Amino acid sequence: MSELLTVGGKPGSGKTTVSAAAAKLIDGARHFSMGERLRGIANGNIASRYADELANSRERLAQHKAVGRPQLPVLVLEEFMAEEDGLVIVDGFPRYRNRTGMFFDMLEETGHKLVAMCHIDVSNEVADTRMAGRGQRTADVTEDADFRQRRIEDFYNEMLPVMQEIGAIAPVRHIDGHQPVDIVASQLARVAMELTSD
Repeated sequence: MSELLTVGGKPGSGKTTVSAAAAKLIDGARHFSMGERLRGIANGNIASRYADELANSRERLAQHKAVGRPQLPVLVLEEFMAEEDGLVIVDGFPRYRNRTGMFFDMLEETGHKLVAMCHIDVSNEVADTRMAGRGQRTADVTEDADFRQRRIEDFYNEMLPVMQEIGAIAPVRHIDGHQPVDIVASQLARVAMELTSD
């Protein structure tokens, strides 16, 4: 059985960076980035039984849109967690309201436990600046100001309601994402260790 700590926040809040860094601070913890995993499978860099299905969604993945069957990301996460037990820090998932129920169902069916969600909080201005400064992630889409604004709006329309749903069954902790990465990562690791210690 795995214990999951999910990490949410606006695009550009540092979810993947701080989640990966926090996992390195905890013995036996693993980091799972939904975006990186889906893109890696779609591009043929990560083996998965869902490779063919995701290969057909490359363009939608490049534009940070929902892909394939609504339950596909849940299945990809379950496939990853089947590898071994322990703490998994999951960034960027669940992100869409229509997947939260499927995520909860998967936890119940597999026995994995959701220990908390951590929200890495940054202002809209910082989120936009960070997205603009990180360069093109793919050659398929131009991350111009309108595109970045739509991604920030998606956070309010989708991820905030997801956090409310998760808050009904597990703690939601907020971390100031304006701080240096190492401080945010250490705070995230501390939350994980506090909530998983018996």
